[in-house]
Amino acid sequence: MAKWVKDSVHGDIPLTAVAEALIDTPEMQRLRRITQTAFCNLIYPSANHTRFEHSIGVYYLMNRASFFQNWSGRDAELLSIAALLHDVGHSAFSHTLEPIVERHTGKDHEDMGANKIRSGNINSVLEEYGYTPQEVIDVEGGEKGKVLNGPLGADRMDYLMRDALFTGVSYDTVDSDRLLRMLSIENGKVVYKHSAISSAESMLLSRFMMFTSVYGHHTAVSASLMLQRAVEQAIKQGLNVHKLSEWDDAQTLLELRSMDGYPSEIADRLMNRKLYKLAVRKPLREFSNWLNLGDLDSDTVREIENRIARDAGIPEGEVMMHIPRPFFGDVKVTMKKDGDYYAIGELSLICRVLKEAQLDYTHVDLFCPKEHVGKLSAESLKALESF
Repeated sequence: MAKWVKDSVHGDIPLTAVAEALIDTPEMQRLRRITQTAFCNLIYPSANHTRFEHSIGVYYLMNRASFFQNWSGRDAELLSIAALLHDVGHSAFSHTLEPIVERHTGKDHEDMGANKIRSGNINSVLEEYGYTPQEVIDVEGGEKGKVLNGPLGADRMDYLMRDALFTGVSYDTVDSDRLLRMLSIENGKVVYKHSAISSAESMLLSRFMMFTSVYGHHTAVSASLMLQRAVEQAIKQGLNVHKLSEWDDAQTLLELRSMDGYPSEIADRLMNRKLYKLAVRKPLREFSNWLNLGDLDSDTVREIENRIARDAGIPEGEVMMHIPRPFFGDVKVTMKKDGDYYAIGELSLICRVLKEAQLDYTHVDLFCPKEHVGKLSAESLKALESF
């Protein structure tokens, strides 16, 4: 008899025996203690949902995809397992620390997840139920796996719906059933019927609005930068970077707080919401070299920050700069109309407009402690013009 869980987004979700066993592993239970949206709960107090319930939500949506597409048997089972495990490799605070982990280890959260699937408790459960870790990893990377991780995939569907619900914003217009029903796999690609274009546009617009209003909120950006700098310093002081893929959010802050100097100071600030303040904001499009700024490496960014700090009479390390990359590129979604195939951007004016509109919502930001805010100005950002 199937077990059920009650989900705030999708309602009652049935679990297979293997899903229930995987959920009970320490690797999956750890996701209960990793917030889905990192520091967005500093702005939206109810955004305390976690990677755990998101993973169950994606599992549910992949089962819906299999139902609509008449996928059954071992392939469908593997798809649902891959969906459940897709975030098991995340570091503490979700994507916030991933650039640091990847820089020091050469592995992103998907690589870390594959390692966890291949070993330990998850591997044991899979073998007990007649699956191999490599099968799970391969199906996620296969053609049907694009229904999980593609631009209109189950992963993105769930986090947009879930993040909107728990932040309280109204950008959750994702018609998941219609999109999952109107797709097909043709020549190794996920293809959507043209009649689903409005549903696709609605989901893309939801993602655009979530990035501009929630994920890119300057308070969340400030906290993320602070955590990144504290962890970078902690690594210099001897922190094993692999611990970040084992610890949860709370343990990471407590470990930083137990260290000497800067990591402890920043951890204390984060735990008590004593954040660096937004001092300067300048639209990315106003930089003549804006296309290249997102490619600056972390050492170059630190050099620029320190130069800005020195010029303003602020102690080095107390100016933090956020240089965003454009988040809305060419959407790789294929649509079928009258027997012919098109990229969605060829058919959707909304899709084309969003790509351009993002530049009006993308800014270079300078943050510093409250007492230094008045020392920085738009002139401070001139140091960026030479890169």
